[in-house]
Amino acid sequence: PSILSYTNKIIYLEDKEIAIITKDNYRVIGFDGKARKKKVHIINWSAKAAQKDGYEHFMLKEIYEQPNAITDTLNGRLINNHVVFEKEFNLDKEYLKNINRIVIIACGTSWHASLIGEFMLEELAKIPTEVEYASEFRYRHALLDRGTLIIAISQSGETADPLAAIR
Repeated sequence: PSILSYTNKIIYLEDKEIAIITKDNYRVIGFDGKARKKKVHIINWSAKAAQKDGYEHFMLKEIYEQPNAITDTLNGRLINNHVVFEKEFNLDKEYLKNINRIVIIACGTSWHASLIGEFMLEELAKIPTEVEYASEFRYRHALLDRGTLIIAISQSGETADPLAAIR
C-alpha cells in the first residue's frame, strides 16, 4: 500500500538477498555477491483497496470482503468443478494421493482461520488435520514423515514464526 501511488511493480526478495536501488534501476545480489534475476510482479489492486474504504476498522472491512476474497482466490483455479493449485505448489496427483496427515501452522487471525480449514479438510478430503501455533511449532521436534503435508499460513506472507517453522 505504501508504494502503490508510485508503482504497481514489485519484486520479492528471498532470504540472503539485497536490492540495490537507484533512481533509474535496481539490481539484486545474494550474500554470495552474485547477481540474481528476479521476476517483476504486477499488483492488480489499487491503493484505495488497501484503505478502510469507509469501514470503521479493517476487521469490519475484511469481514465484508470475504465473499470477494474467496472468489478472487479461486478465480482461475476452478477447473471442471475441482480446485486446482498445481501451478503454484507443484503438487502432482501421485504426491497428493500419499498424504496421510496435514499440519497447518499459523499465528493470530491466521490460526483462527486455520481451524476452519482443519474442519473442511477433514470433512472434504478425509485426511486427519491438526492446527499448530507457528510460534510453538518452530521449537518442537515434531514427528513428521513423507506423508505429512505442512501448510503454513500467514496474513502478511512475511510473519517470522511461520517462516521459521517451515525452515
